[in-house]
Amino acid sequence: MNKQKLREKKDFTRWVDGYEHNLSLVLESLKYELSDVNRDKKLQYNTAKTLLWLNVVFVGISIKILEYHPNIWLFSLFVVISSLSILFTFLGMIEGKYNAYASPGRVSMYAKLPNDEWIKSNGLLSNIHAFRRAIKYNGISLIKRSRWIRKAKYASVLSFVVLLILSVNSLYLNTKGLEMAKQPTTPTKSVINPGPIRRTASQKPVKLAAPKPLNSSKK
Repeated sequence: MNKQKLREKKDFTRWVDGYEHNLSLVLESLKYELSDVNRDKKLQYNTAKTLLWLNVVFVGISIKILEYHPNIWLFSLFVVISSLSILFTFLGMIEGKYNAYASPGRVSMYAKLPNDEWIKSNGLLSNIHAFRRAIKYNGISLIKRSRWIRKAKYASVLSFVVLLILSVNSLYLNTKGLEMAKQPTTPTKSVINPGPIRRTASQKPVKLAAPKPLNSSKK
């Protein structure tokens, strides 16, 4: 009888050890998952910064184009789209600003665990729940930020297309203006033929008398 109980206890202990081993595997996989989520959040932040600086460069180019008499409607459209892209980028950066950490709570919590054969398993379960909460919070933040960044990407591409059209249009108008400036100016009014000039009686030419011949000298 005692041998039967001893065998059952050994089997139970072996089962508990296997359960703890499996919990440790789950905890290890959750650590890698949380690390990947945090890494993706950092990549998203770097992407948002790149989009922000890219739109700032676009705005700088558009201000330079103002010197060449651009199409005001295209310029206004570009300003609106680029402003939306910058707004989406800022919202995305703010959305994923905070991170959740896999902290199970106070250390004193472990002291409250019952001191039995499940004490190690309960400690592992506490850490597993903490990692799952952190992964869930950071994962939701990751998804929300990705939506804003996707909108910012679309707006950035559209603003680049409008800026390209604006640049080509401004270059065309500027080149056309220079060519017109180089052409010689022509009179815009036709010259009216004044017709024959009429003179009054006082303006008629006076008939001069023929000069008298000179007397030849006598020999």
